Amino acid sequence: MKHIWKSPFFYIPWIIICSLITMSLAKHLLDITRAQQLIKDTEQRVTLLEKENQEKRKRIEEATSPFTREEMIRNQLGMQKPGEIVVQVEQAPSQASQTSVPEKTRDAESGFGEKFLEFFARIWGSFFK
Repeated sequence: MKHIWKSPFFYIPWIIICSLITMSLAKHLLDITRAQQLIKDTEQRVTLLEKENQEKRKRIEEATSPFTREEMIRNQLGMQKPGEIVVQVEQAPSQASQTSVPEKTRDAESGFGEKFLEFFARIWGSFFK
């Protein structure tokens, strides 16, 4: 009597079945890994949104305080209390915008933006002389 397990044809179906099971397990493992990463990303996003909500709630509480309301009424609407005198003081241009840049720093700056700002500062400063 010939033994079946000694035949090479006996092992081929088993190799195919084991290969299919291994590929299926690998696919499910990849799906699980992706799902875990998605959960982690979602939890981070939820944490970030909770912090933003907490900050916004704090801003709302501050905005509803009587002091903030009075400040908004005075500054944005220009209103005043009865009998109160309002004095507005305009700020003078700062000394830093009127001073020129030293030669050493001019040589170090090599961008168009820096040259444009320097040019703009010279023109703007000439209006106040």
